[in-house]
Amino acid sequence: MIRARPKPEEVFTPRSPSVNAHMYVERPYLEEALNNALKDTRNIIIHGESGCGKSWLFKKVFAAQSVPYMTVNMANASRLGGVNQAFEDRFNKFQKEVIEGKQKSKEGQLDFVLIKGGATELAEIKKLSKEPFELCLEFLQRSTRAKRKYIVVENMERILNDEKSIDDISNLITLVDDEDYAEYGVRILIVGVPHDVQKYFTLSKFGQTIANRLVEIPEVARLPKQAAEWVFEKGFNLLQLKHHDRNDLKKMLWLTDFIPQHIHEFGLSVAQQVYPEKEISNIDVERALGTWIQSSFTQMYAHVESKMNSRQTRAGRRDQTIYSLATIDNNDFKTNDVERVIRQHFPRSTDGVSLNIAQILAELADGSQPLIRKTPKGDAYRFVNPKIKICARAMLNKNKSERVVKKPIDRTWN
Repeated sequence: MIRARPKPEEVFTPRSPSVNAHMYVERPYLEEALNNALKDTRNIIIHGESGCGKSWLFKKVFAAQSVPYMTVNMANASRLGGVNQAFEDRFNKFQKEVIEGKQKSKEGQLDFVLIKGGATELAEIKKLSKEPFELCLEFLQRSTRAKRKYIVVENMERILNDEKSIDDISNLITLVDDEDYAEYGVRILIVGVPHDVQKYFTLSKFGQTIANRLVEIPEVARLPKQAAEWVFEKGFNLLQLKHHDRNDLKKMLWLTDFIPQHIHEFGLSVAQQVYPEKEISNIDVERALGTWIQSSFTQMYAHVESKMNSRQTRAGRRDQTIYSLATIDNNDFKTNDVERVIRQHFPRSTDGVSLNIAQILAELADGSQPLIRKTPKGDAYRFVNPKIKICARAMLNKNKSERVVKKPIDRTWN
């Protein structure tokens, strides 16, 4: 049970690896899709932009279905030198956690605890001298009698540009169906950002054998407006904080773009600005915004700034384009959509003028640090990272002369 008046960091938990049961937003369509995929014999792909709740989704569903799992972070594959090393690191950490008694459930969280074996059993498994991947399969098999067990490969995007790592994961997907490995009863769940995770496997040298071994659920996208509003309202209610200005709530929703992680981040910043008082004022929200941007978006601020017009031009068309892109609600946008929005925001400076938006979008998508990227179909764009869009919304304004101006990041925003 959550206590009578919890602290802000106990309610708004933007980076919690465990599901916050009190703040979890039910997502029936996605939960049903994942449940159906669990009944399939194929391996599963979950994709969606960073911060949209992919991890909480699979952990919630796995907990409800009592599905044991072991997560292996591909950030470690990138850091340690390969997929094999990432599995070895994960097994060693499990062994350490079991020895130190850290595998315990936490009050109010929904994570399913799979550890039932002890340190002795882990040591016995390791003596089998099997490769790290099979050590993990062996441990999953011994730790539970559940028919469905999963190796969760998280942050898949970290290795998508590494051909060897893609081949290694492709091999593992093939191996779980091999006669010697199928006895473990373990499947693979891949979690990553890009729309086209599956494409990377089909383009590998094992592509023909991989395609029919994967099933992909719909994109885990940002929350519907009503659900996003619920998160703010529920959090402030739990903290016994009152806000009377609906415009403040609208502003918070717009700036977070309905993305769960950023709702939690901004909500935490607001709550910490006010707590232990019980009234949220307009000034509190503005101060919290400045704190949030400075703590979480400094790199993105510099990223957006680097793509703006480097010198004053008559219209500052690139700046107008970036400003307009940030105002678009949809994740994906086409050239015609962007031109229409620019003309709406800057009617005087665009009247009767050819804008050549296609070229500007191509420039913003070019280089080693692009702002936007083409979608898999190639007929639209989306921001490389949702944080870029949020940062641009917060940092850019337009003045009466239809010039785009930016707020210094070290100033209280109002």
